[in-house]
Amino acid sequence: MLVKRLLALLLMLSMASAAIQLVTPVHMVIDDLDEVSINPVGPGHEVMLKFQRRVSPCPTGYCGVWDSVRLANIVDQTFKQSTWSDHMYIYYSIDVLPEMPSGEYTFMFEILDKEALMDSEIAVVKVFVTHDQSDLVELVPYKSSSEHFAGNMNHMTFQIRNKALSKAKYVVSSEIPGYPSYSDTLSVDVEPSETVDVDVPFYTDQEGFYLLKSRVWSEDNPTISLRTSTEVRLRPTLRSKLRSIGSGIPLVPITMAPFYALLGLLGF
Repeated sequence: MLVKRLLALLLMLSMASAAIQLVTPVHMVIDDLDEVSINPVGPGHEVMLKFQRRVSPCPTGYCGVWDSVRLANIVDQTFKQSTWSDHMYIYYSIDVLPEMPSGEYTFMFEILDKEALMDSEIAVVKVFVTHDQSDLVELVPYKSSSEHFAGNMNHMTFQIRNKALSKAKYVVSSEIPGYPSYSDTLSVDVEPSETVDVDVPFYTDQEGFYLLKSRVWSEDNPTISLRTSTEVRLRPTLRSKLRSIGSGIPLVPITMAPFYALLGLLGF
């Protein structure tokens, strides 16, 4: 029993002497007045800071605890900010508006105990906003070329790589320009530095080799947009053959025209 109490006391002492721990979007220990860089951050996106709460030793049976964070300096008021906490972490959200200019923005946070039973500490966080799309997101097809079937609803798999330390919602679409086709959009939430797989639908009823054009853009800031191309081969199906018969000009005897017209209708 005595050994357990000593271990518990040592654990609390180590926590008391520890510096601020930032858990997300980067995991690091911040000594008092140290700086941490959040770079890059996309305009229109959210930066979520998650600080580890710290408990003081309890020689009197009552512990002090870091339970809140406040901004200790003046920053651009166009940032939308909010804070809350749970039993393990203190959260501070920074929403960067789409029109926020590129540059460095400094936030000085005081991590404190509301009842002042333990000393507060200061963490300096520098947020680097950029409008350079290549620094923020990447759209990568799984394959540089692929085969599908004409007349079917097909899917192309992509990886969306969020290269920023801010959370964002990205939208992806694909189409074959210049041909009768169907395309749909797919949106997905992507965490900081996360890579997600998405299956984007596309459709055309004509066989052949095509260049599938794809685009990814930020739902909250469409100026963040990238395009890529993928070669696809659409193999014929019975349905696509019948449709091509119905859509073409039948060079057949007039007596056979009703038969070919019926074949064309079967393709729809």
